[in-house]
Amino acid sequence: MLPDDLAAGLAEALGGLESLLGGLLADFPFTESYLNYGRNAARAGNLDITNTTTNPCISTGYDGYYEYNGINYKATSPARGANFYKCSKLTKRILNIKTPCNFGSCTFNGAWSGGGGAGQKTIYVASYFYEMTAEAGVIPLDVPSGKVRPVDFKNAAKLACKTRVEDMTTVFPQITSGNEPFLCMDFMYAYTLLVDGFGLHPSHELTAMNVIDYQSFSVEVAWPLGCAIDVVSMINNPVYEMNLARLESLRLDAASKVASLEVM
Repeated sequence: MLPDDLAAGLAEALGGLESLLGGLLADFPFTESYLNYGRNAARAGNLDITNTTTNPCISTGYDGYYEYNGINYKATSPARGANFYKCSKLTKRILNIKTPCNFGSCTFNGAWSGGGGAGQKTIYVASYFYEMTAEAGVIPLDVPSGKVRPVDFKNAAKLACKTRVEDMTTVFPQITSGNEPFLCMDFMYAYTLLVDGFGLHPSHELTAMNVIDYQSFSVEVAWPLGCAIDVVSMINNPVYEMNLARLESLRLDAASKVASLEVM
């Protein structure tokens, strides 16, 4: 069994999630954490490669820094501006696609893909994928969900990589303030992650989601929901005792993120 203190803490944290997820608990869903591969972490990883030199993914005309986890990374575009093809090559290095994998079907950084199957046809993306779908102009800002294809991010990257930083809000009027220097990088990362990382066809239609409507509530589709699904799937799995260390790691990671949000 789970230790009493850990079980109690998880029960309090999940607070009714079991009824929200319904039959999901009996299916033992496969989950995989891709910690450090979110948009902000990817920016830091990209800039860390070029270090103090110019970066081909930074919007033309920008010269500054990007702060992530207390570290400032040099973010300066080359004199000739951002370059789509060089940015693509650089972005692929972040994913560690060639990392050895112990399974037959893998994604990137040595992770198992889950084996694919019929569910691979229907894919939902959320969080920063939803934000970038809106920033690319594929969907309006005020809709809870919409359709997007990986190639849409590629096309947006081509446009962003040839747009000067001061013109970004004109070309992409739905972008979040502060993202102007990184649009070429962000769109390229989204495309590369989906196609080279997860092996999707560029024209595969995805559903970008912001919220899920449940009864009278709108549940935001973000990392806490994914973390909760991961925890619940392990608790109800017959081999959950093997996952105690992972559960504790998830708890500490969630607590750290909540603490960071409170500080902000």
